[in-house]
Amino acid sequence: MKNKTFYIVRHGETFASKNNVDYGEMQFSAEILDEGLPAIRKIGEFLKSVNNSKNYTSELLRCRQTSNIIYQISGKIFQPLDLLNEYLEPDFKTFKKRIQKLILTLEMDENEIFILCTHGAVISALKYLLTKRKYEIENLLDYPRTGTVLIIKNGKDKLMDFNL
Repeated sequence: MKNKTFYIVRHGETFASKNNVDYGEMQFSAEILDEGLPAIRKIGEFLKSVNNSKNYTSELLRCRQTSNIIYQISGKIFQPLDLLNEYLEPDFKTFKKRIQKLILTLEMDENEIFILCTHGAVISALKYLLTKRKYEIENLLDYPRTGTVLIIKNGKDKLMDFNL
């Protein structure tokens, strides 16, 4: 996707992400932990200088909380977008099709710079589809930890860790 730049934020730390366990029944209601707030605040400061007008967030609580903190610091307003929601589909093929639809949606948008707040599996899919044009189930768990921003531009990716 030429001339498009993506700043992809993984939501703040949750009990499940911290302990590397499944969200289970907490998939929609898991909240970010206080200990993850410093990284989110640093991300907000970093994103202040990004000159863009389109920001999207997953509809799930942990992403809405994260994007709200970033908004409070940077003034960047995030619109909910269901295409950024966590991997909830019954199979990998359906999930991959949703992410391909997300990419097509952003490709057709006239804006060139996007900030996206989302989940690990979505970040993994975006990373592989935007840099390698290929995404397989074995790549599903290749995503960064919380408190990070993956920048993708011109088919190249760079990870910034704000947990330090």
